[in-house]
Amino acid sequence: MAALAIGAAAVGALAGAAGSIMQGNAAAANALADAKAHYFNAKVAEQQARNTQEGALADANDYRRLQSSRLAARRAQMGGAGVVASEGSPLLVDESILSNIEFGATRIINEGDIKSVRLRNEATLKRAQARASRRGATYARQAGYIGAVSTLASGTTNTLLTAKAFS
Repeated sequence: MAALAIGAAAVGALAGAAGSIMQGNAAAANALADAKAHYFNAKVAEQQARNTQEGALADANDYRRLQSSRLAARRAQMGGAGVVASEGSPLLVDESILSNIEFGATRIINEGDIKSVRLRNEATLKRAQARASRRGATYARQAGYIGAVSTLASGTTNTLLTAKAFS
């Protein structure tokens, strides 16, 4: 009977220790999966930032081309009407139009830059979350081992007390 009680106490301690290690490893695996997801999301945000910036530059160039075509059509109409576009008021109007075209293109680029910065900040945050998750995995694994040692120590004490009670 004594051997059975002592054996049961020892097996209980070992099972508890194994359970603590398994729990720590499972929590670590979950944290590592979270870290991978955060790293992936960071890469996606970086790509979106690059695409946003490139798209804004392309949109600005398209805007410039479209507006330049309209200005050229205006100049052609004025030339057809006999107005000299290279001097006087028509020239001032053209300069004003060109200035507004460039202002519009710059605004498009700046909007793209703002969106791009927001996405890069999001990527930085995701990378920080990934690092925190990786640290969490390490801590979870360590907590599992600490729990196992604690369970073994407690189980050893119980085993010794059981043995002493039967002696």
